[in-house]
Amino acid sequence: MVKTNPETGEGRSDIVLEDSDNSRIVIFELKRTKKEEMRASCEQALKQIEEVGYMNEFIDDYDEIICYGISFY
Repeated sequence: MVKTNPETGEGRSDIVLEDSDNSRIVIFELKRTKKEEMRASCEQALKQIEEVGYMNEFIDDYDEIICYGISFY
């Protein structure tokens, strides 16, 4: 199952892929940036996932939580 979150300010990540059959979830946080700042933007996205706790709602239900920070320009 794929869930997306428009910029609503509700404290959720941008994209979540749920694989219930394998008890796995993948969380994506996307950042738009300048080409020369792409690496820093990816790190910022990962930091945001951790600080806001996007994975917290899934900890009890999934064995594996994978987080990706993605930047694009």
